[in-house]
Amino acid sequence: MDDDAAKVARIGRLPAQGEARVADFPLDPTEREAILDRYQEAVRLYLGGAVGHAEDADALFLEFSRRLLQEGDRSAGLLRDRFGSGLALLVVAHRRDAQTVHDLQELRGLTEADEEIGRFNAIWREELLRRAWRRLEDIERQTGRPFHTTLRSRVDAPGLSSAELADRVGGQLGRELSVPTTRQLLREARAEFSRLLLDEVVATLPSRAPFTLIERELIDTGLLAFCREAIDRIRPASRRR
Repeated sequence: MDDDAAKVARIGRLPAQGEARVADFPLDPTEREAILDRYQEAVRLYLGGAVGHAEDADALFLEFSRRLLQEGDRSAGLLRDRFGSGLALLVVAHRRDAQTVHDLQELRGLTEADEEIGRFNAIWREELLRRAWRRLEDIERQTGRPFHTTLRSRVDAPGLSSAELADRVGGQLGRELSVPTTRQLLREARAEFSRLLLDEVVATLPSRAPFTLIERELIDTGLLAFCREAIDRIRPASRRR
């Protein structure tokens, strides 16, 4: 079991509890460093688009990294929020040539900063989806089960009938597939993708994050619809309908 899957397993064993405050679950320094490395591609993509100059984007990335790694336990909000607000403020400050910490704090709440946070959140969401797709592809390569091929074919051509989908997937695999077999593969592929994407979301949260925090993050990122099957598996009994 990999680290992400282990984290989901731990969460599944947590007792049911009420709404938890995010501040109850700070990230320790090791977690911050690991997640910064894990998602630096998304951060760099955001900064590159926001400032439009490679050297400026690199400088802002280094400054953001320094601030995140040195913040200690003073900040314990959701990682996505901390990334988004921190990056947005640096970008707006860069555009306005703000020089001091006081200047930076005065930028909070500006429409420009809020718009940048929204743009970062969209990139963050796409990064989580991209990572889940890549892991699904890895599973297909390692096991021979054509989950990625099947699900990608359905997503790319949602209007295909079951027979047409079977022909499309079979053509890519170089062998004939029956409609029942294709339907079963699609069900399994969706379940696997749901699990992988949930893993990716959980990996952005503090260790032993409660179920309520996981579910809220799925809602806020617009990813709950993709993860319903997986999230239902770890839903505490007290929260089942």
